[in-house]
Amino acid sequence: LVNDSLIQKFVINVSNLADEELTIKDSLVVTPDGEFETYNQAGGKWIDRASYTRYTPYVDTLESMEVSELLSIYDTYKADIDERFAEISRPGARFDDALIDAINELLDTPEVPMPIEVFSESVVYKYKDPRIEALSGPQKQLLRTGPDNMRRIKDVLRTLKDALEARES
Repeated sequence: LVNDSLIQKFVINVSNLADEELTIKDSLVVTPDGEFETYNQAGGKWIDRASYTRYTPYVDTLESMEVSELLSIYDTYKADIDERFAEISRPGARFDDALIDAINELLDTPEVPMPIEVFSESVVYKYKDPRIEALSGPQKQLLRTGPDNMRRIKDVLRTLKDALEARES
């Protein structure tokens, strides 16, 4: 069921992604089951592959939807989406442009060698490699889904982006 809150959260998430930001309070999905797991080896702390499998049900659901279905849902709620976006964006900004920017932000996430070393100064883990830690919040979150899930997500995003751009031309 779609309601204003869901549409508002969708718009906020897309806008934030396009701006290379990530917010937890407006998340569209519940936190994955299980804990973020690490293991110690060679004097470092590394992300355990088990942490990646927590995201697989989300990726399975995303892959199960046809792009035509996603676009149909988008079209159904487009007026409401545009209205909500106008409330939070600069004058003249188009949601369609923000959506493409958000997709591009995720598609630009680099593939990194596994395993990934992390460290913790508090309750939050950070990437040991400063090049990874310098990535945007959305890109770092996408990396946390793991290499296989990230590849699958990017495949769906590429297909969606191609379909959106084909509609613009």
